[in-house]
Amino acid sequence: MKIGIQTLKDKDLAIIPMAGFGKRIGSPAAKELLLNPLSGKTFLETCVDLCEEYGLHPLIISRDNKDVLNQELEKLFVNKKISYFTIEESFEWTQTVYASKEYWQKKNLLILPDVDFSPKDIISKILESLEVYPFCVASFDVENISLWGAIQKDSGMFCEKPRQQDKGQAWGILGFNKESGIEFFEKYQQTSLDHQWISFKESIDYFLLDEFKDLTRKK
Repeated sequence: MKIGIQTLKDKDLAIIPMAGFGKRIGSPAAKELLLNPLSGKTFLETCVDLCEEYGLHPLIISRDNKDVLNQELEKLFVNKKISYFTIEESFEWTQTVYASKEYWQKKNLLILPDVDFSPKDIISKILESLEVYPFCVASFDVENISLWGAIQKDSGMFCEKPRQQDKGQAWGILGFNKESGIEFFEKYQQTSLDHQWISFKESIDYFLLDEFKDLTRKK
C-alpha cells in the first residue's frame, strides 16, 4: 500500500475511485491518464481542476500496481493538490470506495473520474444541502437502467445495474456524511453483486442533473 494523505480535518472531500482495470476500453495502464475529449487534459487533471474550482479536496483511491498513475498521484500529493492511497485489488468499484471510509469527513462527494455532467454548480448545492441532510443524490434520466446505478426516489431504493431494462433514474453524484456513507456503501456492495434493490432509510435530498455522460462507456 502507498499512502499520501494531507491533513483532512474540516475539508470537504471528493472521493474519486481510480483502482479499476479499464476493461471496457482495452485495459490501458491507467485510463485516468487518457485525454478527456471535452477538456483536452487527462481525466485525472480534469478531476483535480474541478475539485479546485469548487473547494473540494480530492481523495483518490488507486491500485498498488498502477505504477504510471501512482507516479502522477505522488507528484500531485507533493504539490499539495490531492491525497491518495492504494489498495491491492478491487473487483467492484463499491469496494474501492468503501476502502476509503476511515478518511471520510463531514461532507463527502463521490465523483467518478471519467464522466461529465451539468450543471457543474450542482456540487455547491450538494455541499450546502449536506449541512442539513445526511445524504444527497444528483440523478438523471436514462433509457435503460440496467446499465447504471439506479434509484427510485419515491421509495428510497437503490440498485446497481438492475436486471430490468426499463427507463428510469440513475445517480451521477452522491453526497454523504461519514455515518450515512458507511451505511450506504455497506449495503450497496451487495447490490453490486446480486443486482437486487436495497432500501436506504436515511433522509435524502435529491437534485436533477441536466446531463450526465460516462465518457468511456461505449453504449
